Amino acid sequence: MTRIGRESAGAARAAASARAHFDRDFNCAESVLAAIAGELGLKSGLLPKVASGFGAGMSRQGSVCGAVAGAVMALGLKYGRVRPTQSRTPTYRRVQALCRRFERKYGSIYCRDLIGHDISSAKALAKAMKSGVLATRCPEFVAEAVRLYFDLAR
Repeated sequence: MTRIGRESAGAARAAASARAHFDRDFNCAESVLAAIAGELGLKSGLLPKVASGFGAGMSRQGSVCGAVAGAVMALGLKYGRVRPTQSRTPTYRRVQALCRRFERKYGSIYCRDLIGHDISSAKALAKAMKSGVLATRCPEFVAEAVRLYFDLAR
C-alpha cells in the first residue's frame, strides 16, 4: 500500500509501538527495529540490542539518523543475504529508496541536520535536550522510518 492510500494496520501499529519504545527511553534505532520486529513476530535476544550503537546518528556523532538506521537493519532482516552468492540488489534498492524518501521529506538523513544540533559533547547534548528537539522531532522521525519500511517491504 502506498503512502498515497491508507496506511496499513501493521504499519500504524508498528509506528505507534516505535514511538512508545522511544518514549520509554530506547534510542531511535532501537525503537524502530524493535517495533518492526515485534510487528513481524521476530523474536531474538539480539533485538533491539544490535541497534544500540546506531542511535543519535551513530552514537551521538551526528551521522545517519538512528531511525533510518533501524529501518535499514529491518530491511536487512527481511531482504538481506545469508550466502555470499545471493544478490545484494533487493536490499540495496529498498535502502536507497528509504533514504531518498526520508531525505525528500526532511531535507537530510543526518542526525545533526535533522535536529539542528551537534550532540557529540555533553554540553551540546544538554543544549539539544533543553531545546526540546529530541522530544518533538525524533518521535516523528521514528514513526516515519517505520512507515517507510512497511511501504518498501511489501
